[in-house]
Amino acid sequence: MSEQQPHKAPLSGADYFNLLVARNLEKLGYRGNVVHMALDLEGEIAADEIKERLQQKEIFSLLNSINLKRGYPFQMPNWEQSSERFELTVEEFEPTEDVIPDPLLHVDLQPRAGKLFHIGLVPLPNGCTRLVFSAHHAIIDNRGLQMLVRMLDRLDAPENLAAFFPDQRVKDHFLKKVRQFNESRHFLMNADKRVASLLHEKIKPNQKTHYAIIDLTRDQTLLVDELARKHGARFGNGPYYLAAAARSVNAILIDRGTHGNTHWVPVPQNQRMRGGEGAVLTNQISFMFYRIPHPSLNSLKEAVQVISQQMIDQVRSRMPESYATMMNIFRRMPLRIYNLFMKWPTKGVVTTFSFSDIGPSLEHFDSFMGRRIADVFHYPPNPVPPGFTIVFMRYRDCLRIVVGRTEQSMNEAELLKFENLLKLDLLRGDL
Repeated sequence: MSEQQPHKAPLSGADYFNLLVARNLEKLGYRGNVVHMALDLEGEIAADEIKERLQQKEIFSLLNSINLKRGYPFQMPNWEQSSERFELTVEEFEPTEDVIPDPLLHVDLQPRAGKLFHIGLVPLPNGCTRLVFSAHHAIIDNRGLQMLVRMLDRLDAPENLAAFFPDQRVKDHFLKKVRQFNESRHFLMNADKRVASLLHEKIKPNQKTHYAIIDLTRDQTLLVDELARKHGARFGNGPYYLAAAARSVNAILIDRGTHGNTHWVPVPQNQRMRGGEGAVLTNQISFMFYRIPHPSLNSLKEAVQVISQQMIDQVRSRMPESYATMMNIFRRMPLRIYNLFMKWPTKGVVTTFSFSDIGPSLEHFDSFMGRRIADVFHYPPNPVPPGFTIVFMRYRDCLRIVVGRTEQSMNEAELLKFENLLKLDLLRGDL
């Protein structure tokens, strides 16, 4: 190892938040907080072949030397570089009807043990091989995982661990950080206490997460783009997606007779500098928070307008920056205390549902290690609560929605209705 390589790097505020999510999942009997990205590659690939090729690159040797060091309470947690090299796991799985086999969804990744990454291979009936990259969410976000895949394919990948972490040296004045913390605290503490929830009973442990995929054609995607603009989504399609998702969830709540409360949805925001991708490792995100009153869900256009205005207001007040400061301050706090703070403003209902729009995936990237990429899938973790996750993505100009659910959050019949209503809103808008 070069002497210039850092021995440790502090967790970002979002890294520590994802450790909290992992803690809460594990207390309910779920296996960690893991992000998955699957590439369908043309041709058959054996585990030994992919392992040999990846081990030729110093990058995986570096990544497999990282583990989590928590220290004492109120000490800064760090990612530390160890002299030990943890084994790169490449595992073969039998083909299933699911995009990602169930055992892969329960892969045991433990940051403290240096087990942060895993690779799975699944042979497909069409002769392709599905290559699944799995990573603990505390070390990497979706954008970083895409960057890592690109880096693994290049011959000029950096050989210094410093290149993988962002510069987190203090840049703002202490008083500015205090002001930002207070702004975020005030915003969250003023949240509506009556938050809509899909979990109206005590959370059941050890429930399986089921995933469903909604694919739209290129022509349908162009139609969605047009309708989003017509309904007032001025800064991308995000408000249109979120409004359609919230209305579809609300329809399920109406059927149950548990509707009427405000939908509270935090949405992750990429915090990398514009014009550059930034560092690969650590979660470089903050959040915007949307309060969608029940009456505004009667109209798709009204819901889009409510969400768009809240987006503008939060950008102007620099809420994502303030909330990032709050998350950074919480890094020194024991997770059990952090958990109490997160649940306090909304009486335990952390969010009505989890939502993110990760945008285009692997643009202008058509092959991996010499094999053509036929398709790309992102499978997010499904935090419980709320037990219901909606992710919008695009691949080769086609919109794809990935929905994760537990049986308690939404049963199969309800999911089918949700999917139909979501597609109807996206493709028809307000008639």
